[in-house]
Amino acid sequence: MVKLFQDLEYGHYQVKPLSFKGVLGLLLKLLLVEIFAMFVMMPLAILINEGSLMYLVLSELIAKGLVLWMLIRFYREEVNPLVLAELMEDAFGDSAEVPSEEVEVKILPRKVFAWGIVLIIVGFRLFYDNSLAYVLTDNIPVSEDLVEALDELFAWPVYAIFSVVFIAPFYEEILFRKFMLGGLLKRIRPFWAIVISAVFFGFIHLNWLQGINAFLLGLIIGWIYYGTKSLSLCIFAHFINNFYAMSFGLIQEGFLAEPLVWANAILCAFGGVLIVVSKERIEKLLVEFQ
Repeated sequence: MVKLFQDLEYGHYQVKPLSFKGVLGLLLKLLLVEIFAMFVMMPLAILINEGSLMYLVLSELIAKGLVLWMLIRFYREEVNPLVLAELMEDAFGDSAEVPSEEVEVKILPRKVFAWGIVLIIVGFRLFYDNSLAYVLTDNIPVSEDLVEALDELFAWPVYAIFSVVFIAPFYEEILFRKFMLGGLLKRIRPFWAIVISAVFFGFIHLNWLQGINAFLLGLIIGWIYYGTKSLSLCIFAHFINNFYAMSFGLIQEGFLAEPLVWANAILCAFGGVLIVVSKERIEKLLVEFQ
């Protein structure tokens, strides 16, 4: 798994180009794999309580593992694949050996981007949580299915933290940034590639409240991926967002359960400043290291 992640991070494996139609096909395959995972878990449901921690962990690992296998199997292409014709020529031909071209991979010093990414994500959370979050909560009713799903998730707090803070950033960034956005960037303009991948990233959450938040986050992380081509920086940004939401976001909800105009305005403005400053910082670093 570590070797595979390194290959995806450093460009030893490239993703196949994707059109809008290709993205729809990818999501259809994702849905089919999720359904297949449900059938795989059915025999285990007889032996393990469906509400137990073990069942939740196994079902998530099986479903996400199958999706990652599908992505790697059907949407990855090797940079310099060893084809059968070359093997036959080496074994039986008389032609001179021609060295294969090595692909030069420019590796950004990722550590120098860390603080810029932390600040832009924290700025986004402060801006969103103190403005749009209140408007959306007041105008979009929370579905019973969402409440039930959250209750089931937080029935096991350790599992909730593990799933939301650690598993989700790793899994979702490979899916939406590396394969979906990476594939779209090879076929369409960067602006539309980032927007389309962010739209589907929001849609996959299956509810308006989380979907709009995920769409905006997808725009930011999509911009980070386009500039850096680093999967690990995207996972880091996603981790910071989810960690903030699970910790400081819950603390803020406790203190500001009802909108307090002056406090929300200050936090929102401070978040906006952080976004602008950190965006300029990241762009400066990109110019410096490219």
